[in-house]
Amino acid sequence: IGSLNSGMADAIKEDYSGKLVSPNDSNEILYALELIMDDYDNYSSQAKKWSEQFDWSIVIKKYLRILDK
Repeated sequence: IGSLNSGMADAIKEDYSGKLVSPNDSNEILYALELIMDDYDNYSSQAKKWSEQFDWSIVIKKYLRILDK
């Protein structure tokens, strides 16, 4: 669960690897917690898959392609 309008929005794919919520809305946070806990195994495996694209060995290749242009 991450806060809307923050850097967390770049790290979380909404409804795939987590939920983005208003940080001041306790009902929204609770709802997100319930959703994730009800489907924990799915969110957990998808979050691991999502995070793999941010591995440095992949990110550096993207940087190098940009620098080679």
